[in-house]
Amino acid sequence: MNTQSKMQTLLLAAATALGLAVGLALPAFAQEQPPQPMHQGDVTYVTGGVGEGARAALETTAKDYNLRITNADKKSEMTGMDSLVIKDGKGTAILTLQNGDPILYAKLPAGTYTVEAKNGSESKIEKVTIGAEKASDIHFIW
Repeated sequence: MNTQSKMQTLLLAAATALGLAVGLALPAFAQEQPPQPMHQGDVTYVTGGVGEGARAALETTAKDYNLRITNADKKSEMTGMDSLVIKDGKGTAILTLQNGDPILYAKLPAGTYTVEAKNGSESKIEKVTIGAEKASDIHFIW
């Protein structure tokens, strides 16, 4: 084998090793990161859940939030919503979102809230009480 053939063989081996290393590393990079918390007034929240990876990443943060809202259709498929408004006990909107994701987690002070959601022509209203130590869950089925 001449020098040029040896060099080509070494380059091919290096490229193959690099390709294999990158291919093995891709699943680690493909795992989605949890969404960054957002703020509206005094409310901290995260949204997401479009796709299995995003849902799994979001669910790792659930313990940090005391109101957890999920949206699904009648076939149990996760779905977004057109709008969501959370009102405090005085009827003041403290969180307003448009074109929401299937999942929303929010941190709220202890108290009673009204959650109004719309999806297409359907509207739903849920009352929820947030305790100091316990999270509350709302599941909207559209």
